[in-house]
Amino acid sequence: MGFGRFLSAIRFILRKGFFVVKRDGFKMGLKRGFVVLKEIKHNRKFISSNTTLFDIRGMQYQKKGGGIYLKLLPEPLVSIVIPVLNGVDYVKDCIESLYASQVRFTYEVIVVDQHSTDGILNILRNYSKKHDNFLLIENKKNLGFAEGLNRGVSRAKGKFVVLANSDLVFTPGWLDPLVDLAMSDAQVAVISPMTNYVGEGPQVDCEAINLMPKEAAKYAQKISNRKGEIQVVDRLVFFCVLIKKNIYDLLGGLSGIYSIGNYEDDDFCLRARLIGFTLKIVKSSFVFHLGSKTFKRQKIDYVNIMTRNEKIFFQRTVDFSLSSRLLPVFRGSTKDVTVILRTKNRPYFLSQSLNSLAVQTFKNFDVVIIDQGDVDIRPIIGERMKDLQINYINDYPGNGRGAALNLGLNQTTSQWVTYLDDDDLIYPTHLENLVTTISAQMNASLVYTDVNKSLCWADEKNQNVVTLARERFIQKDFQYEELLFDNFIPILSFMHYRDEAILVGGYDESLDIFEDWDFLLRLTKDRKVVRIPRITCEYRIRFADRPNDTTLFDREKAWKFRKIIYQRYPATNDRVHNLREVTEDIVKLQIEEVKNITKMNVSDLEKSFRIAAKLGAFRSIGETIYLSTQG
Repeated sequence: MGFGRFLSAIRFILRKGFFVVKRDGFKMGLKRGFVVLKEIKHNRKFISSNTTLFDIRGMQYQKKGGGIYLKLLPEPLVSIVIPVLNGVDYVKDCIESLYASQVRFTYEVIVVDQHSTDGILNILRNYSKKHDNFLLIENKKNLGFAEGLNRGVSRAKGKFVVLANSDLVFTPGWLDPLVDLAMSDAQVAVISPMTNYVGEGPQVDCEAINLMPKEAAKYAQKISNRKGEIQVVDRLVFFCVLIKKNIYDLLGGLSGIYSIGNYEDDDFCLRARLIGFTLKIVKSSFVFHLGSKTFKRQKIDYVNIMTRNEKIFFQRTVDFSLSSRLLPVFRGSTKDVTVILRTKNRPYFLSQSLNSLAVQTFKNFDVVIIDQGDVDIRPIIGERMKDLQINYINDYPGNGRGAALNLGLNQTTSQWVTYLDDDDLIYPTHLENLVTTISAQMNASLVYTDVNKSLCWADEKNQNVVTLARERFIQKDFQYEELLFDNFIPILSFMHYRDEAILVGGYDESLDIFEDWDFLLRLTKDRKVVRIPRITCEYRIRFADRPNDTTLFDREKAWKFRKIIYQRYPATNDRVHNLREVTEDIVKLQIEEVKNITKMNVSDLEKSFRIAAKLGAFRSIGETIYLSTQG
């Protein structure tokens, strides 16, 4: 080696840090210093003395003759990260199809093995030896889908990362249109190809549902000349998606709170939307998906995991809905949408509902607040004027719920109208889902989303709210006869054309309750109605320290006005008639149940809670729960 090079190696080690010697030992540290000063033949080039030993870690190298030979490759544009947990029969096909896919852009493959035990690990090790751009990470245990991917992305060198399941069949050219879009569209964060299976949603190509794996390449060629993309409001399934790595890092990757998996993709997409990025599907790219192989093979309890993670996701969604605005407000000269917000003496709830409006991903709307209370809410509204365009109307003491809605309708000239009561919440993509759908659906008079219901305690001053349960509200595709016996479309979930509401006479001001149900029966009669099967808002069922301050307390009054609805809109067939009779029996039982609960020898808080939980049909409140507001 020569004394001069020996001294150079010593200086290199000293200059780049004693941590290397401490980590690798003095002898190995010297050897690595020598490597840096050598010229390496055959696709290996000279590493300058400016290279740090830390830079070399994780790269492809081999030991030979006491030295370490490092192969320097061009930086890949794309890092494809694939988590693996067993699956010897399909993982090999997945990787073989990837290397056979013939794409224009350079890529590396990072496989994260989650402690496989069926022999696939040895096959993966062989791929690592065979391909210079293949990195294998071997975990000592299953970290779960999100954490496994995060670990893989932490080693990624590409400008873009592809998160891919291990049960895919990649097709020729699949990557190219994804990268093309990512490089041309500054606003897009997550991009997906089309596929044959992801459960539901626009990523599924309807013509490919019955496709076989061996037919995937031919089908991909067939659709390769399709033009355009599909913009998605709030969620892409992460079966195979390309994400800009700087955005992935900015958002902190996938949330590990979802354990083994499910809903981490919903969560990431929501966070990306909240900071102003978009989600898209490329129509000309196709990747075949076998579907849920890992869950099925490992006999993972899919239903329980979905139930658990759904609760976590919607709690996080509520937290995001109540957080500070992350983006500057958009103030256009005209507004497409007006949100009519009724409020009465609940300033804390009003503040939360306005917050959920302030973080909407759709910005081109204004808010008409109809205040029928005697509590001064102007400070709250003043605080929100920097985020929202608000038209405040003091309607105290007011003429009822229907009158408030009509007042709001008469104050707006927007094309579309939607609603929010002060004690409810809408999630960040709610308005965008409604607007996207109603503008795309020809002749649709009304569109509506699915809804969560939550059981909430509010203190006497309505300054604190505690959520005890959150479940899905009734979810049904629209049929007019279903609406004839019960209202399954809460007022906060729908949007309609303002002119059509005026045409049918607005809201009936003589109805103390069910004014929205009566309105829907008139507006949707012989008109097109479209359901959006996404949960985008939350109907809060409140209870407080006194039973009569509970959302569902007065069942007798509810039955009185239900009978008015039934008389106005006669049953159209025997089924509707029979269902109305069943509903009458249920309401009578509820009335007796309320009476029995109010006679119980428990606190008023306990009575209030039991009434709300029972009548709100919260299945998760099955066991006996005792409540106290004392510290």
